Amino acid sequence: MIAVPELWIYDSKKLRIYLLRDGHYIESDNSPNFPNIPLIQIIAATVERAWQVGTVQALKEFEGTIDRNNF
Repeated sequence: MIAVPELWIYDSKKLRIYLLRDGHYIESDNSPNFPNIPLIQIIAATVERAWQVGTVQALKEFEGTIDRNNF
C-alpha cells in the first residue's frame, strides 16, 4: 500500500481522486487540499488540451483558469 493521504490517478481521460480513510482508499469528487478547485474537470481538460497544443501552452491556459476564477 502506498499510504499517502491523497492519491490522484489519471486514466482514460479521467482524473480520479482517492483519499485514505481508516487504512483504505475511497474515491472522492474533490481534494481536501484544493477544496475550491474542480480538479477532476480542470485536470482532465488540461491533459487533453496538452495533446492538442503542447504542454507549455496547456499549462499557461491552466494557470489562466486558476487566476481568472480566483481559486
